[in-house]
Amino acid sequence: MGWLPDLADPTFRPGWREQVRLHWVANIIMLRSWQHTVGFILWSLIALPGWLMWAWFFLFLAALAAKGSLSTSAFIGTTALGLIPILAIQHLAFVVAFRRHYAPCYRVAMNRAGTPVCERCGHLLGQSAMECPECGRVA
Repeated sequence: MGWLPDLADPTFRPGWREQVRLHWVANIIMLRSWQHTVGFILWSLIALPGWLMWAWFFLFLAALAAKGSLSTSAFIGTTALGLIPILAIQHLAFVVAFRRHYAPCYRVAMNRAGTPVCERCGHLLGQSAMECPECGRVA
């Protein structure tokens, strides 16, 4: 697992136009499925409480800085340091949402475009493959 989620087998390298077309079709497939749409939104909202707490903390520190109780460099450093865990949580939530709800839709789009791929793991399948050699899912 890398920093970015895998959509399909790394040996699949479509051109730029084909990538754009596949993403458009995958977005439409995802938006037509309420389970994928709601799941993606809910996973993406996991960091919302952290963002709200950070905003309250930011306003609190801004009030201290306005009174002169907090230096400008301490204000900037404290607010920036508070962002790091929130951004990490937001990134991890997005990766999970992407893997669970967008990647399967992308793989369906690939199958519809004529590139046989396992919808579970993204492994490229041969034209006559009935079972994925990677994960064992029956096509």
